[in-house]
Amino acid sequence: MELNEALRRIVIGHWRLLVMFTLLPVMVIGALQLRSAPLYTASARVQASSTPPSTTTEADAVLNRAQGIATSTTAVQKALEQAQVTDRSVANVVHEVGVSRIGTSSVLNVTVTDRDPKVATAVDSALAPQLVNLLNGSTNTSLVSQLTAQENTLLAQRTQTAAQLALAQSATATAKLAAELSTIDQQLSDLQATLRQVQSTGLGTNTATVVSLASGAVSARSSLATDLGLGALLGLVAGLLTATVLEVVRPRVADAGAFSREVGAPFLGHLVLRGGKKQPQLMVPPETLVVAKRAVAHGRIDTIVLTGPAPSGQLQLIALQLENHLTSGSTPVSAAMGRSSWNGSDPSGGGRGPSDSADGSHELDGSRELAWAGQTPVLEASPVLDPSDLALPRPVRVLALSDVDDVSDWCRHGLLVLVPDLASYSEARRIRHLIAVTGWPVIGVLGTSWSRRRAREQSRQA
Repeated sequence: MELNEALRRIVIGHWRLLVMFTLLPVMVIGALQLRSAPLYTASARVQASSTPPSTTTEADAVLNRAQGIATSTTAVQKALEQAQVTDRSVANVVHEVGVSRIGTSSVLNVTVTDRDPKVATAVDSALAPQLVNLLNGSTNTSLVSQLTAQENTLLAQRTQTAAQLALAQSATATAKLAAELSTIDQQLSDLQATLRQVQSTGLGTNTATVVSLASGAVSARSSLATDLGLGALLGLVAGLLTATVLEVVRPRVADAGAFSREVGAPFLGHLVLRGGKKQPQLMVPPETLVVAKRAVAHGRIDTIVLTGPAPSGQLQLIALQLENHLTSGSTPVSAAMGRSSWNGSDPSGGGRGPSDSADGSHELDGSRELAWAGQTPVLEASPVLDPSDLALPRPVRVLALSDVDDVSDWCRHGLLVLVPDLASYSEARRIRHLIAVTGWPVIGVLGTSWSRRRAREQSRQA
């Protein structure tokens, strides 16, 4: 199977399904956006560090750190208190806070979305300074707290040891407690030096600043087009997957050309059906008519048997109209023999043959009936036929498969298959079985398509 046939089966054969899958998410997203209250977004800008990140990984680390602080309940709670907003839940506001990075820099956009533009502006303007304060103090707060706790513990141990040293009575106990006190003093000295260094330098990270506060809120509907596009794309992908599964479960044949390859028959062309499906009007293109006539003459077919998957229930009407098209301009075999020259007649052609009547008509008794039966008439004088007369088309019958008389009809039958686009693959198997069982030669395959043009255009093209 070629790629264009697969696309024809999946895309064109299931275009209604694809349109439905594409439009359904678009309509759902549009309906949800129209029913929901309009949202507004306020944006402030902060610089998380004065030192620019050297790699994307460092920039992501700065963003993740700021995002974790800005979406914490502590930061949001303090921002709501500063903005004096009391009718908003902290948990709901946390989900409406966003932090995005500008390129690979340490400059961040802090956004707050709310149904009230004033509330969004106030909360965002309070959250940005809160984020900066936490960024500046979040690095060394835990370390300072830990060092302070250790200092308090050592001071308590020193006080206890000093009290024990004062009450010591033996020289051994006094020496031991003096050594412990000296060790504690050394630890306290080192710890206090480390604590002073941390508090003075802040590890070099207390450089976060507010670049600009939110000056106003804008509508958040700007992303509607993006949401609709993504919804349509996802729906189209889902539709293609569904159509592919359907084609695997119930395979079809792309068109009449592919059907002819499946059954091993020649492709003759297309037929056009116009009008209503109850009374179809058959239009045969001239090229298709010529090819069909020559195919019938080449196979010396007397009766054409129509079959195929479609149009369903209308093969009898199509057979009658197709017979009229095929027999138009045809000449019976008896008439062709009557027009031939006889041995011993006038070479100039002026004299009549032995069977010519007075009015110039030919009288070959029973020749027409014998021609229909596929037999050759027996004459008293053997005629010599002109080779051009042998090429004249013979009259043929066209019957639907259900109308064939399989008892008394012993004419030479030929099978003509009418196939619409996207026929079921099971029909191809049925045609192959029919050919094998009947032994009829296959004339060819004709594609059928419906056209709904006016009768005036039909008569003009006819």
